[in-house]
Amino acid sequence: MSVFSFICKHCGPSEHPCEHAMELIELKTLRDMQEKQERCCKLIEAMLLEILHILNRPQSATLTLQILSGATSMPKTVVSGGTGQAVFHEWSGPSGTGTELPLAGAVTFSSDNPAVATVDPAGGLITSVGPDGVANISGVDAANSLTGSDVFTVSTPPPPPPVAQSATLTIT
Repeated sequence: MSVFSFICKHCGPSEHPCEHAMELIELKTLRDMQEKQERCCKLIEAMLLEILHILNRPQSATLTLQILSGATSMPKTVVSGGTGQAVFHEWSGPSGTGTELPLAGAVTFSSDNPAVATVDPAGGLITSVGPDGVANISGVDAANSLTGSDVFTVSTPPPPPPVAQSATLTIT
């Protein structure tokens, strides 16, 4: 009794593959190779997209303060009750260099000395609340693991000069 390994619709059963069976085997091998190439191309495409994402990701951040009210002559110094605005910037290069990039996500602001100045965590509005002092205002972009900070100073203005009580006039 013989065992047939191949059955061809043209040649019938056989212990050895016929030319039709060889064509089918070659076609299946070709399809398998094409599928492997497609999977490989998709993997390479995904890796290239990840590399582009990493290359285009901001590399550094800076935080600048804009004084809104109660400013004195010294930069970034306000009198008690004065306000400011924290502005977060992201850059393509290290240490605030390269091209400024749009923010990818939300920035969270904080003050290291809320007895001197508070800051709105979402909006960056700074309000001086205490007497003379310094507060470091920080911004964090958690999506890109970037931080920036700047110094906010509250200073009591000097007292006004005394009001004159009398006057003299000398003619020479």
